[in-house]
Amino acid sequence: MIVKAGRAWAGCLLLMLMAMAVGIISGCVSEVRKDVDRGPGRPGDQASWETIRDLQNRRVGQLERFSSAGTLTITLADGEEVDREQADHRIWRSGPSRAAIRVSKLGTSIMTAAWNGPRWWMFDERQDEVVLRIHPVEAPTADDAEASLLSPPTLFAMLGLLRFPDSMPQDLVLFDEGCRFSLGSIDWGATAAPLALRGGIEIEIASPRDGPTSVRMIGDADREIARATLSRFGSVDRIGSPPGDWPILPRRVEVRRGSGDRLVMSFDAPVANGRVSDRLFDLDAQIRRSEPAVIEDDTLRSSD
Repeated sequence: MIVKAGRAWAGCLLLMLMAMAVGIISGCVSEVRKDVDRGPGRPGDQASWETIRDLQNRRVGQLERFSSAGTLTITLADGEEVDREQADHRIWRSGPSRAAIRVSKLGTSIMTAAWNGPRWWMFDERQDEVVLRIHPVEAPTADDAEASLLSPPTLFAMLGLLRFPDSMPQDLVLFDEGCRFSLGSIDWGATAAPLALRGGIEIEIASPRDGPTSVRMIGDADREIARATLSRFGSVDRIGSPPGDWPILPRRVEVRRGSGDRLVMSFDAPVANGRVSDRLFDLDAQIRRSEPAVIEDDTLRSSD
């Protein structure tokens, strides 16, 4: 088994596609964002923000431990050429800073990623020799845009599963239905410091009860890196709770980058408050399971 400091992973097609899907590639082709005309808005107020914040944070808390299966459809457009791939996924969340996702085709795993506290990792299982890449969650420096964005909290932010801060965003705008505001960091709760973002994220909400309907990753010069549109909201079965206390989750998330690249992620029959195996978040256990031939560890580089 080869262990070495991490390298840029642009050469791995699958990882590039996943990176595109969650808007985490630094320096990728982007476009100036186009705001949807929702009519005249009015400046936000603290009382309205507290209602929005409390509903979101309660919803995220109810989904602190949940799992779901679904499909991933990835479309890449290059001029007149269009490539489309479909795979199955299973996703788990177990606490504020533990999450995992597995992508498979025809029942065979091709990628497994997990996040546990200060680091996250990804097994590329498409070839006979498995490659493991380990990354620190927090960026080594505040100016390192790629390291700031390469983290699972970004994925869950794009799914609308992020906590809203106590303080009201200065750019909060209220509409007849919903609101819009931006955040400069991602708060995943617990005792960890928020993850600072170079450009920030812009969030739109139609109904505070449902949570975000649009999440935009914004880069330099106010350029849009990726945009997630969340739809088909439905309640999530929450074991041990009556139906009226079930949280809301979007069953469809569409992420677009540029003019043609797109990923559609579905969530089929999600369940909250069920059992999630601790082995998913145990890196040593996962190494024994997958037996990677190569380990690329960015945490070694970040500690130099």
